[in-house]
Amino acid sequence: MADYSHLRNTATYQASTLVGNWMEERDLRRTVLQDVVSRKCTATLRLDAFAQRMSAALQEVELTKAADDPFVHFGDSIQLIHLDTSCVLACDVGDKDPRPGENSCAATGAPEIRAPCARNSFVVLPYIPPRHAVAEPDYGDNILRYGCKVRLAVHPAYTGDSVSPLSEDAQPLCLFSKPVSLLHSSKY
Repeated sequence: MADYSHLRNTATYQASTLVGNWMEERDLRRTVLQDVVSRKCTATLRLDAFAQRMSAALQEVELTKAADDPFVHFGDSIQLIHLDTSCVLACDVGDKDPRPGENSCAATGAPEIRAPCARNSFVVLPYIPPRHAVAEPDYGDNILRYGCKVRLAVHPAYTGDSVSPLSEDAQPLCLFSKPVSLLHSSKY
């Protein structure tokens, strides 16, 4: 049997013994904590940015009519609802296209019909061709008719535009569709 009495009074390893880069790790934890506290004080945390984005997207808006008649007019705020799937068209201006030169965002079908909010409400705008086309009839009023070409602009409450989408100098964010490439198609 071995006698270990000579080790009884020597310093041994304990759970409280600091080993390795303990000083650097402690300073790193302090620095990270100070960074989080300073970001929280200035409201620049990613969670705060997401909360601000969602509050802008989900703020309730009123579906409006430009006139008190049964017709849809240019300037009306509308929702597009798919009757078979009960999905409502919604967009996310925070989900920007990363390609350079593209000023576009994602649009999708939200699976549940919610109260009209900035994310799922659009403003009906007239289509303005790049050059005057003879085949484009001019009805002289702002009533939407069958066959009229229209643009659907994201609701101004969501994009933060203070100017009306119907004004001449406005550049509203509108829905559009284009093929990405000849070999790529949308998923169904």
